[in-house]
Amino acid sequence: MIILLNILIIIFMIFDIRLNRKLTTPLVVLIGPQLVLLSIAKLLENRLNIERYLIIYFFIACMFFIFSLIFKLLFSNLKTKNQIIKKVNIKRMSYLISIISIVSFIILLLTYGVAHLKGKSVIILGHLENILLVFIPLFSEIYKDRKIKIIAYFIFFYLLIIGGKYQVFMYILPLILYRIDSSKIKLRKIIILLIGIGISIYVIFYSVYYVKFLSSNIHISFLQMNNFIFNHIRHYVLSPFYIGEYFLKNPNSTNNNIALTPFFNIFNFITGKKSYINPILKFQTYFGITSNVGGLIPELVYTLGYVGMYSYMIVLGIISYFLDNLTNKNKLWMYSNLILKSSLVLCFFNNVFSVFGYIERIVGSILFIIFLKIMRGVENEGNNISRRKWNKTLSNNKSNIKTDKSNL
Repeated sequence: MIILLNILIIIFMIFDIRLNRKLTTPLVVLIGPQLVLLSIAKLLENRLNIERYLIIYFFIACMFFIFSLIFKLLFSNLKTKNQIIKKVNIKRMSYLISIISIVSFIILLLTYGVAHLKGKSVIILGHLENILLVFIPLFSEIYKDRKIKIIAYFIFFYLLIIGGKYQVFMYILPLILYRIDSSKIKLRKIIILLIGIGISIYVIFYSVYYVKFLSSNIHISFLQMNNFIFNHIRHYVLSPFYIGEYFLKNPNSTNNNIALTPFFNIFNFITGKKSYINPILKFQTYFGITSNVGGLIPELVYTLGYVGMYSYMIVLGIISYFLDNLTNKNKLWMYSNLILKSSLVLCFFNNVFSVFGYIERIVGSILFIIFLKIMRGVENEGNNISRRKWNKTLSNNKSNIKTDKSNL
């Protein structure tokens, strides 16, 4: 039964890849990482009941593939109109974001000191950073501008010092997904990419905790640090599957509103109510592991029950495939699409959509793109290409004129 379910889920993912002609479909980025990590979790803990997981993955794969077919048909007759952000606006945004980051760092340094910088943010500037920072590595990759690339590296190190792990992941994951989508990747490249992602995860964990220990004046040897990081990654990555089984066995056991925390809290803020919902679940001990995260699907079952979980996944699938197909028709929406798909990748760990920061990034990027369209900050990609060709022609003509004068 377990082997059959795995095969069927993989078949759905292969069909989805073929249908959409890309490796990073919503189904693949959501279920793919969970399928791999679930197998590793089972190898390390034989008591884990993975059949319960696989049955849920199978039904979600069915649903997502149906949405994939429906939206492919709905968008098939729509005209492709690729738009891009004007390069002058790209540069302005990059400089603005770097200034915001520098100002935030100075304010935090003066307020909290070096030892307590981690996880802190300046309220308004922090929200602007959440929305805008993720654009920078994509700008540096798409436009190949050296100055923007320098800014991208600067912000990466800034996040290592100030931000948490999820902020660093949400900064680099859209870039990784973009690179996968924009190139034809063969099996050898996929293996190299996976190794690269594994090394990147290790480096991120090492850097984040090294800075944390250093700011707390804790000194440990290189070997001790490596052992700590290895054990921490194993616990960090796999514990959601063990605790997730406990959540799956205890459906609808806590506050239902936790699954939609950001939306309830925004409503309470607007209406002046101060009864904000805390999305953090209580710690549970299962298989000798103590944690309070169980991945998106188990946490939805724990808060909403099985019917609520499937209803939530239907809405998530519709939004994901709508945005993915919208991006196929207009590249301008790829930023929001990549942010959403990066969030789906991290759903193995917890219900990321119960955390305001993720919703803020997705919705904020959509509103930002709408703002640019209203303010005419975008242009048709064809026009941009034609302008580059025209400029090149003018340049060639000028050089020809100079040559002719020299001949005279």
